[in-house]
Amino acid sequence: MGLLKPAWQGTSEEKALKAVDKETSQRNLVEIAASAPLSIVRDAAIDKLSDQAVIVDTIKEYGTLLQVNYDGTYRVEYLPNKETFNHRKDFVSRLMKKVVDQTVLVDFLLNSKDYYMQETVLENLSQQILLDLAKNGPEDIRWSAACRISDETLGNRIKGEIKQARQAKEAAAIKEKQKVCTHPSFSSFSKSHISHNSSSGCICPLCGYTKPHVLEKTESGEKCACCGYEELTDAEGKRRDRVYAQHLIDYDIARGV
Repeated sequence: MGLLKPAWQGTSEEKALKAVDKETSQRNLVEIAASAPLSIVRDAAIDKLSDQAVIVDTIKEYGTLLQVNYDGTYRVEYLPNKETFNHRKDFVSRLMKKVVDQTVLVDFLLNSKDYYMQETVLENLSQQILLDLAKNGPEDIRWSAACRISDETLGNRIKGEIKQARQAKEAAAIKEKQKVCTHPSFSSFSKSHISHNSSSGCICPLCGYTKPHVLEKTESGEKCACCGYEELTDAEGKRRDRVYAQHLIDYDIARGV
């Protein structure tokens, strides 16, 4: 005969709620709130949580809902299905409502790379803190904070300021890319010191700006006299691809693959 499960893990609502009512350990209440099969039992356990240190530690433990793949897409970690995901998100959100010190929530917000964690924190911040974040917070947080300001006129004004700042930053970046090197010649530099930026031009080792390639005709196409950048003819490009492919085959044969 197997070990008896705790009453809160059972399907009897009455017995499970009685078990929660008798429970005095805050850590045990966290376990019940996180994993009891009945939602009413989980809610009762959350209602009994009061120790701020335990609540904050639990948010840290359960707060990460998503992880980011190397290609920028999201994957759910340790959450096998949507129901479990929604349960975890609701659990963390309800815990945040019980945090007394809002600076703790701001710390979660600024140090988490988890989208849902950030959104959940923002939903539980006071208007004054949201206003401060919208005006002075990190760029990736300001807009989300501004969208949650209850004063619609003020929120729209701040969003307008954020848009203007973004546009100014983008314009400055474009202007920077369009700058051209004004040094008269690269003749004093060796080719190893001059990098190329694809078809855009040579990159000056002094200022970092570009100068147009000095292309000269070759048997394989055109080559820059400054940096060595090549523009190959289609035939030469295909020939080099074949040579490289054969090199890989010969390498594998030599290794006995």
